[in-house]
Amino acid sequence: MSTLMSALPKEIAGLSRAAGGFIAKLRQLFIDGKWVAAASGKTFEVVNPATGEVVARVAGGDKEDVNRAVAAERAPTIRGSPERTDRPFDRAGR
Repeated sequence: MSTLMSALPKEIAGLSRAAGGFIAKLRQLFIDGKWVAAASGKTFEVVNPATGEVVARVAGGDKEDVNRAVAAERAPTIRGSPERTDRPFDRAGR
């Protein structure tokens, strides 16, 4: 297992292999339908406030990442995608 997984508290390390693997893996940002690293490459630790122990490591998004996410979200609107231009109740019938 990864170094992070071996550094996790016993109660986290005792999770199923799938859950432990998910937590141990570096979490990226979900932008434009894809998991991507932060533009800056920065990451930070997520700490369990009850124990002070590290439970995960995640991408440290900043202004550039927010701008990428906003641009990706606006793109379908610009193309006139029905998912962005129809009212929710219109989409419910599909």
